[in-house]
Amino acid sequence: MIAVTNCIRVHKGMGGHLETRFERPKHVHRMPGFVSMELLKNGQEEEYDEFVVRTVWQDRAAFDNWVQSEEFKRGHSRREQADGNIIDFKVTIYEVVHRHQPDAESDSAAEAAI
Repeated sequence: MIAVTNCIRVHKGMGGHLETRFERPKHVHRMPGFVSMELLKNGQEEEYDEFVVRTVWQDRAAFDNWVQSEEFKRGHSRREQADGNIIDFKVTIYEVVHRHQPDAESDSAAEAAI
């Protein structure tokens, strides 16, 4: 499993377009091997707004298939035309070494305590 991050810096106060764009998945959620996507916002920077798009894939081949797909190419060519507010971005690919999810038993114990 891999996690791919795209750290995007935009001019201060101009991140609304990114937030709107990522409200609903377009085609990525239908790709074989796609696991999840999230948009993270860091509002702590004074000079710019920073977002991280994090996707998780079953393997590198699934991600590569997405990047080579026509849907990816169409979506990202429109982004570059429309998002004049992007300062820069950096894509990083990580191997998922460990992954923890909530334990069903812990959830039951927490509910019982309420």
